[in-house]
Amino acid sequence: MCQLACSSTKGYGYNPRLALLRIEVEREGLVARPITCVQCANPFCARACPTGAIARNQEGVVVIEAGRCSGCGLCADGCFQRVIFMDGAAGKAVKCDLCGACVEACPTGALGLASCSARAKEAEQ
Repeated sequence: MCQLACSSTKGYGYNPRLALLRIEVEREGLVARPITCVQCANPFCARACPTGAIARNQEGVVVIEAGRCSGCGLCADGCFQRVIFMDGAAGKAVKCDLCGACVEACPTGALGLASCSARAKEAEQ
């Protein structure tokens, strides 16, 4: 559900493969864990970007400014969580921007933005 909400909100239709978060499944399908941007204190993706398209916004969230992205993919190569994807149609890098669509769609309440937001604020300091 969270992947469907994400892909739909970001304009990729209802396709979980195009969501900006991944779900890792372990232990024969008994454990499912969402993987998204951890808001690194010193994000390598931002340092790797030759155009300066990746930076923290006013809320402290690491985001990609599409207008400045050249589509080189260096940020995706450097992301240790592997949560920066290349949008084939736009030729730009994309990642979770903590919009919250996945949290709202989660039927169990297992997702939340508190930990991501806390990491973003911590990184600002």
